[in-house]
Amino acid sequence: MSSIKFIISILLISALLVMAFFINKNNIALAKVQDDIFWVADRPLTWTDFQAEPDYNNNFVKALTASSIRYSYGCQEGEIVFHIEAIFKKDQSWVKEEARTSYHLGHEQLHFDITELYARKLRHALKQKQFPCHRMYAFEQTIKEYLAEWRKEQLKYDRETFFSVKEEEQSYWYYDINLQLEEDDTFKALIEN
Repeated sequence: MSSIKFIISILLISALLVMAFFINKNNIALAKVQDDIFWVADRPLTWTDFQAEPDYNNNFVKALTASSIRYSYGCQEGEIVFHIEAIFKKDQSWVKEEARTSYHLGHEQLHFDITELYARKLRHALKQKQFPCHRMYAFEQTIKEYLAEWRKEQLKYDRETFFSVKEEEQSYWYYDINLQLEEDDTFKALIEN
């Protein structure tokens, strides 16, 4: 009985979130509830998107991208159905004045791009496995695994680029992540045709 209540709760939350979404006049997807930005290929981040107060107690970090993989799911016709998206949290992301450069913005954009890449990887994995409703635990474990991988990748990115200081490593990451996103776009186009 508790799993039915859980599924109903997820469906209600999903319905509320769907009702809260809208597309503004520039076709930029935003979530009205939290003023989040959905990842869209032709809509890069700008410094005006970083609206939180900077952490001046931390002298080392000059900017922070708060991105997340948001998901919802329920049961329909015996199969688990889901929705997964990469979001940027404007009200939790910040920048200090000395970092307001295009170079630093590129580093922060790549954090968001990595989030999108892992949202896609998670989507692919869940679609391939096609979970029946009675395998909810296995479904949730798959999500946890991919979220853990995403977090590790974010930490690895900052470690290897030394938070953007290592320009050569930054260039490598930019090339690699963008290549993976483009390859995924090509793969999606082949499947849809």
